Amino acid sequence: MIFKNVLLLNVFLFTYTYSLNEETFLRNELSESYNKYVRPVNNYEESLDIRMGLAVQNIEEFDQKKETLDLNIWVRMNWKDEILNWNSSDYNLSFLSMNVDDIWTPDIELLNAASKPTIYILDEALNLYSDGSIFRSKPAIFKFSCPLDLHEFPFDIQSCTMKFGSWTYNNNMMKIQPYEEVDKQIDV
Repeated sequence: MIFKNVLLLNVFLFTYTYSLNEETFLRNELSESYNKYVRPVNNYEESLDIRMGLAVQNIEEFDQKKETLDLNIWVRMNWKDEILNWNSSDYNLSFLSMNVDDIWTPDIELLNAASKPTIYILDEALNLYSDGSIFRSKPAIFKFSCPLDLHEFPFDIQSCTMKFGSWTYNNNMMKIQPYEEVDKQIDV
């Protein structure tokens, strides 16, 4: 009985150590020539496509006098990093969790913000897959202007617009588009 337990423990430790070494080796290889300040495309002339959607968690505040709206939103984005990819059969890994500070991430901001967003997580991570696909979910509370139209008060319908964009890149360098699936574009 003791022999079986020791054997199982050794197999578990070997498997764990092997997987740990495999991940360490892959991370080292990926970061060897990677520059997080360079847009991750093989051809500089190509635009990088960013797919984006919003998951509205709740309305934090609506200030009628200031005409502002605070929403708790998870901004979800997908893009492909053409530099960070690997053959999953070579490493027996198809996914890595990455810190946002370690790789290139799009500088997408709410352009009609009324104040700086409140980010409420400390260490943000994202998912990197072997084909270079990246998924990021960034939770924040966004305050933005929402001009009121009261012509048909009290039966009016308000329409508030959030405008997201990049401060650094134009559409030739980075295209921000909603998810193709309608239910991923905005879910409440």
